[in-house]
Amino acid sequence: ILIFLVASHSFQKWALLHPDSILSLVFLPPLALLESTSVGQTMNLVELREKEGENFCAAGMVWLCGFEDVSAALTGPQARTDYLGARPLLRESLPDTSRSRNVFLPSLSDREAGGAGDHGAFRRCFEEHLLRGPEVQKRRTDDTAEKLLDALAKDYRELPHDWWGQAFYNGTERGLRPFVTKYLHYVMFGIDPDDHERFKVLVRFYLGEVPITHYLWPRGYIDDYDDIINQVIEIYEESPALKKFEVKVEEFDMTRRELAALAVSIMRIVGFPGFAELAEGVTGAWQMPQYPGLDNSLDQKVVWDQLDLNSTEEVRQYILECARLKAPVQVSHRVSTAPFSAVMDGKNYTFPAGTKIAIPLALANVDRDSWGPDAYEFDMKRD
Repeated sequence: ILIFLVASHSFQKWALLHPDSILSLVFLPPLALLESTSVGQTMNLVELREKEGENFCAAGMVWLCGFEDVSAALTGPQARTDYLGARPLLRESLPDTSRSRNVFLPSLSDREAGGAGDHGAFRRCFEEHLLRGPEVQKRRTDDTAEKLLDALAKDYRELPHDWWGQAFYNGTERGLRPFVTKYLHYVMFGIDPDDHERFKVLVRFYLGEVPITHYLWPRGYIDDYDDIINQVIEIYEESPALKKFEVKVEEFDMTRRELAALAVSIMRIVGFPGFAELAEGVTGAWQMPQYPGLDNSLDQKVVWDQLDLNSTEEVRQYILECARLKAPVQVSHRVSTAPFSAVMDGKNYTFPAGTKIAIPLALANVDRDSWGPDAYEFDMKRD
């Protein structure tokens, strides 16, 4: 307790530099777990960087927060482990470990970073069937998708929508989140939005019954939702998108069941909440974070009421600037494959191979060295 209250980050730096020390082995895991539950939130990260500097140690990881470091990490090969951002995952809850093997992309390493090649193969399979296929592209703009968008616009006009606690944002039958559930499942999987029986299950799964703690260690031991997860997997397996699925050697013999199980986890952890949270931010369900030095938070409605909705570029700039200031995904991670150096508190430290490194997208998005001194401010016309 004394270490956590007085010198947690200094101790974590020492422990990461000396991972085999008995003190590191005993005290670092509980400190990392305790801090991991909240450190990834945008304003907590900003406060840490303001206090600790550009690079620091927290949640049992080294945080390299500059735009260039984050960009290099995201575009280069990554070694990974069973982590979701800064939080440890429960291996037994990952797809599809209970039946075959681990196919969870965020925990598999790239081949160029020492992986077996399964990450790239499984990702190609996922993209081919659910993101880039010709039928997916066709469904994005067909009559059914347009009707869903028209219904969303009607709900926005008719339902209270001044903040996230009102009906447009938290309803389970009308409003934003039911739209996201239907739109994503129609476009990606081809599931008929009027298939009420299937959407009863999907709404239960995505709108409240299953928290992502099912996938996290140690809560996953308590939060057991295997029954409904298997129901969603079966819905995906029977969907038009996977109807003609064929096992391919170049995709590491990924099965229909494995792809469906992977899709469930990706949709629940990232796909559905990421889409919904970005849409909430863009439409003003909540204001942008009040970053240091700002007198108040941005009220998005003041901006978007002045947008030229006929200008695709202007709407795009607005959405991207909202996403920059409040990233739907705040943190990812990687594992170092060789010793590396980082400057902290004006000194250079060399950390060993195997060190977990946080990739804080939320901090890179407001890095003053990259975005300028007004990085915390909303400016949709910025370069």
